[in-house]
Amino acid sequence: MRRVPGAEDLLNKAFPVVDEEAMAAVAQAIGDAQIVLLGEQNHGDGDAFAAKVRLVEYMHRHHGFDVLLCEACFFSLTRTWER
Repeated sequence: MRRVPGAEDLLNKAFPVVDEEAMAAVAQAIGDAQIVLLGEQNHGDGDAFAAKVRLVEYMHRHHGFDVLLCEACFFSLTRTWER
């Protein structure tokens, strides 16, 4: 995995930093799980999406999570694969 120059600044602008203590509390609740599923009430909740982005970043940096799978409809998957 390589670091993308400027990505952290862009992430901070798009998704404001979440409290480290809150992230640590979630990480403690996750414990030693190797698979974590993240959902949301609906797909239009931008705040939930922003919090998940920060949680994924935190879990990657501090707890070694290195695989991310996202749900998508078949049309979106096909379109992404073609690009």
